[in-house]
Amino acid sequence: MKHQTSCLRKRRPIWAGRPSFRQTIARSIVTSHLRRQNYNGLTLYFTQVNFPRILQALELVHGCDPLRWRRLNRYMPVLIEGEIGSYFSAFFGATFIDLGDKNDWRLAGIIVHELTHAYLFARWRFPYRGDLRFEHERICHAEEIRLYRRMIRVLDCDSQDGQRYIAQTEARNQRVLEQHGWERPKLKRLISHWRYFRKNQARRQN
Repeated sequence: MKHQTSCLRKRRPIWAGRPSFRQTIARSIVTSHLRRQNYNGLTLYFTQVNFPRILQALELVHGCDPLRWRRLNRYMPVLIEGEIGSYFSAFFGATFIDLGDKNDWRLAGIIVHELTHAYLFARWRFPYRGDLRFEHERICHAEEIRLYRRMIRVLDCDSQDGQRYIAQTEARNQRVLEQHGWERPKLKRLISHWRYFRKNQARRQN
């Protein structure tokens, strides 16, 4: 029992509270070129150009899904703009959002998808490794669909348009599950972050 308690304590996530020294250093490296802003308890690191876009997506979650909004403040309070895909990272104690050419609905879904990863890990100690990664992704896709259904209802969207959007999203999510697109080694992800940081550093110097 003592060993089990020790393991649980060791795995206890701390990103929702005061960041660790490691997280502080890691975040400072990847956010040095980004503007820090606060929004309703969240800490956001985004460029001035993209800040309004992430704000619109957050306002959709805030206005349409109070439950997941409360979870967002508790389990995923730090969001950082990225260019190498969207994902939650316990190492950084934050979620990276790749805005690309996505509209505000799609970004809202991505926020809730990544929030669910953080929630499963923090609230239920559900690790993201091995065969459990598939189940993680399946649950996150389901939560994303639930958000879209709420948005369609709350915003009083056309029911046929709403059903088409849900069907398209479910088809896209199914393709992702079949392709196992999340299987990317952590080391490669860290290397990508470093290259991203160096690229932006060089851009500021020119």
